[in-house]
Amino acid sequence: MPLLKELHHFLLEQKYFFVELEVTITNHFIIPVSLNGHEVKMILDTGASHSCLDQKKAATLNLVTDDVDMVTVGIGDTENMQVQMVQIEHLQLGDFHIHDYPFTVLDLKNIELALGEVFGEVCGVIGSELLQKYEGVIDCKTLRLYLKTLPK
Repeated sequence: MPLLKELHHFLLEQKYFFVELEVTITNHFIIPVSLNGHEVKMILDTGASHSCLDQKKAATLNLVTDDVDMVTVGIGDTENMQVQMVQIEHLQLGDFHIHDYPFTVLDLKNIELALGEVFGEVCGVIGSELLQKYEGVIDCKTLRLYLKTLPK
């Protein structure tokens, strides 16, 4: 355990913030997120190339989306999937704040069908592009995601 404490203190000294993760019985990481002040839970998915929101949830949150011409690859039938983009004015993960962050907006019903009983309503996915941009570190032992503040 001392090494984990050293890692935690080292990352905090390097200007990282952390957010506590939850784990489902299917071993998916769940992360609490605030989207423009709306508290939701999202799946942390290192295999997802982009962070995305479910179309229905985006509509429920009154987010303004724009249609885009983009090829999608993922779970289920993506051949005729409508893709949109939304700019989240204020994204908050724990005490880590991001302003004007783009999300892809897709129909995530296949994820909800697969994980709905375990996870409940699927709002979206935090993908690897966010982890790469903010130098994400996942500590699986302590169930924490660390994200680094970018220099201004």
